[in-house]
Amino acid sequence: MKTTLFYGPWQCRQEFWSICQKECASGSYLLMGCMWLTDIKLDWEGSLVVLPLPLKAGSRYGIWHCCCNYAQLNPAGTAVLREQWDSVRSAFRREWSE
Repeated sequence: MKTTLFYGPWQCRQEFWSICQKECASGSYLLMGCMWLTDIKLDWEGSLVVLPLPLKAGSRYGIWHCCCNYAQLNPAGTAVLREQWDSVRSAFRREWSE
């Protein structure tokens, strides 16, 4: 078994764009773009147990990210979220480091 990683970013293929359009639309966001981050290529070489025939097989798996345009928060909403983060930041960092 051989694994090969091809790193991008590259432009997404149409299938990924369609998935991103649905994902962004389901959250009422606009689609800003799609980024194809990496390709994982898996190759296998061997033979069957019953018949001693040499075989080769392979597959590719693409990992991508959808870029949706999230709505901006108003200043009051931002202040509330900052206060929440400020109140838990020290505990979060301490627990994470442990």
